[in-house]
Parts: sequence; structure tokens; C-alpha cells
Amino acid sequence: MPKIIVLDNIAQQGLAILDQHADIEYDVCTGLAGDDLRNALLEADGVICRSGVTLNENSLIGNSRLKVIVRAGVGTDNIDKAAATR
Repeated sequence: MPKIIVLDNIAQQGLAILDQHADIEYDVCTGLAGDDLRNALLEADGVICRSGVTLNENSLIGNSRLKVIVRAGVGTDNIDKAAATR
């Protein structure tokens, strides 16, 4: 079963969409940084974030499971796109 981690607060309507899919598991894990963030990402197939978290090379290094990063909102300056595509 695919696992999604929601790293920032998103609207309840967004979580309701995830709830409609019994074949998707998700956890809301706000406030993660450093090793905690990296370890959480190692267990995820997908991540949903806003601007409250930075996904950089350190948080993405060695991650072969993560398939998709969704940025709710505008812009992607908090995502290291080069590291995310490795």
C-alpha cells in the first residue's frame, strides 16, 4: 500500500480526498527537520508539503523509495529539484 507523508498543515478538504482512497496510507507529520525528516521520507512513497519544510539534498539523500513530491501552493524554492530527481 502506498504511503504518503503530509509534512505541513493542509486544508481538511485535502485530507478528505486522501481519506476517500482506502488503498493509500497517509500520516500527517508536521515540524520534522534533520534526521527525523530524512528518516520519515525513507518510509514514504509520496510527500505533500507547503512552504514550512525544506526538502534539500540532506533530507533526500539515499532515498530510493520516494516517487513523488507534491507542493501545495505556489513555488518550489523549498525543494532541491536536482536532489529530488536523483
